[in-house]
Amino acid sequence: MAALSVERNLEQVLHQTREQVDAGVWTLEEAAQLLQRRRAWECSLARLKTGKTAVEQLRDTFKSYITYEIAVLELIRHRFGRLKRSREPQRPAAGATGLRRPRAQQFKVLGKMRQRVFQLYERAISCRSLRTDESLWLAYMRFAARTGEVRKLRPILVRAMHQVGPYSARIFAVAAALEADVCGSISTARAVYLRGLRHHDQNAELWAQYVIFEVTMALKRIGREAVLQDVKRQMPDAAVWQVPRTVRCYALTTLTLAELRQQFHDCLESMLKQVGGIWQEDPAFLAHAIGVDRARPAPATLEAGLGVSDPAMLSAS
Repeated sequence: MAALSVERNLEQVLHQTREQVDAGVWTLEEAAQLLQRRRAWECSLARLKTGKTAVEQLRDTFKSYITYEIAVLELIRHRFGRLKRSREPQRPAAGATGLRRPRAQQFKVLGKMRQRVFQLYERAISCRSLRTDESLWLAYMRFAARTGEVRKLRPILVRAMHQVGPYSARIFAVAAALEADVCGSISTARAVYLRGLRHHDQNAELWAQYVIFEVTMALKRIGREAVLQDVKRQMPDAAVWQVPRTVRCYALTTLTLAELRQQFHDCLESMLKQVGGIWQEDPAFLAHAIGVDRARPAPATLEAGLGVSDPAMLSAS
């Protein structure tokens, strides 16, 4: 059965390799070397799946295999770019045909290669012992974000939060950042943070990251007002800072241990320095704006204090 599985997986990639040779990416010798390396990876995975091996070894093998395929994808992109920049005709290498092909064929080759990497990630997370592996899911999410395919990224984020989120607060932080930066949905990113805090209400770092998220949104709003209305800098007590102040106060009332509250303050101070460097703002000004130097009453619930309704993603579990 293991041998049949190896041959089936190699047959799926054989057609792609032929298309890459026709597009002038590889010579026949290079294509043979690629298939030989892939056969070695597939045989290693087949042995690990059938034997009683450690989970770490299976995970590391998948990671190495995926890293190799991503390197192949980058090399294909580099060779296509080199062919595009060349101005004078080149002599084809031995075994390579059609060095100059339409851009449509190049997009097709790159698209199929990206799809192969997606399939490898799916094979990895479909293993029973790796379904809740945080590092694999994080790498999968970041690769999908680099491709820029939002239609594929969002289902991956939802699955990661469902399968790994209850055990990992970092999944929610990365998912929220990708929703805001790649998908461009601030409301969904806020809902992801709130959902994560329902699972991990005693995680000081996640609370600090959410406060920094709201601080960043406040700075963006101030920047838009300065451009559109030609107004001066808002004062620290302006309404624009109400949301990050509310989140910070609610975090302090939710964290039950003094050690967690101290950790929250330390993380928040370090992150405020980073945000201040990015936005060229004084970290002391940002700290004063969110009320670090004075106590404020916390609302009954976080959603009530933010004045937002419970989005669909927030209520999903």
